[in-house]
Amino acid sequence: MKWYVDILKKYRCFNGRSQRWEFWMFQFTNYLIIIPLIGPIVVLIFLVSDSERQDNIYGPSPKYSYNN
Repeated sequence: MKWYVDILKKYRCFNGRSQRWEFWMFQFTNYLIIIPLIGPIVVLIFLVSDSERQDNIYGPSPKYSYNN
């Protein structure tokens, strides 16, 4: 984990280059951190989004079918 903190400390230092291993481990760690954070947000958006008004293969939407 020391390499991850070192990379964050050298964020604004443009002298030299990082090693390939540092770069890929940094990317892999970011990927592992971002996926669990974005996944629940996407699921929440799907759950709270409104349904379509038109009929589908299961019939009319009960939310929009009114008995007039």
